[in-house]
Amino acid sequence: MVNIKIALIFFFTFFSRFACSDVVTDIEINESGIAYIGHSKVEQEGCKLFRPTPEQLAEYFNQAQRLEFGGWREHTYYSPCIVTGKVSFKSGQSGKFTIQSSGYGYGTFNNKAINFFHKENPWFDPFQCSYAMGDEPDPGCDDPQP
Repeated sequence: MVNIKIALIFFFTFFSRFACSDVVTDIEINESGIAYIGHSKVEQEGCKLFRPTPEQLAEYFNQAQRLEFGGWREHTYYSPCIVTGKVSFKSGQSGKFTIQSSGYGYGTFNNKAINFFHKENPWFDPFQCSYAMGDEPDPGCDDPQP
């Protein structure tokens, strides 16, 4: 009986994130293809290539993890390339966002700061393959062997 209760608690805790996910109803892009202020000309030029479409951003928000704190993702997946805008969800929640080309993002929704993360995105990331900090490279970023 105890095992069943533990299994049910695990099930609802783990899968409730998917059941409560929100759906994007509207996205407005304010700026894209830009870098945070103070970055080098090389980074600024590279960031001009980061231009996600509204459809790609909707897919991002529909799949991204919502986090109270950015934690290690904020540092490990830092990118100077950003897109800014506004997003509205089916639940009525809406707010302003900043998304980095790496898949890390943040915003203010109903006066609450929320961090987002989704790693595998359909847009072009000028700094792809520069984020892994462990012994293993990110998938698809293996260096060819001579």
